[in-house]
Amino acid sequence: ALRAELAELRDLVDDHATRERLLAEQTAFLKAELRELQRNQGREAMDTLYLKNVVVKYIETHDLAGLLPVIAETLHLAPEEVERIRQYRAGGGVLERLMGR
Repeated sequence: ALRAELAELRDLVDDHATRERLLAEQTAFLKAELRELQRNQGREAMDTLYLKNVVVKYIETHDLAGLLPVIAETLHLAPEEVERIRQYRAGGGVLERLMGR
């Protein structure tokens, strides 16, 4: 009876040790994921601020030719979208068309 009880207690200790090891691994994984999310959140905030500054600069200068590569990179525009913007700009914008320029 004592041997059976001792074997059962050893099994319990082994089970607890395994669970503790798994929990430690999960904790380490989750901490790494949290750090990655925090880094990404910081990057996104910087991207938003950068984009805001680019848009403000465009509004101030109307220099789309100089700022289009920056805007395209920041917004992850496809090459077709960039080309469509360039073609549109070459034909004049809405205001220019409405004003007959």
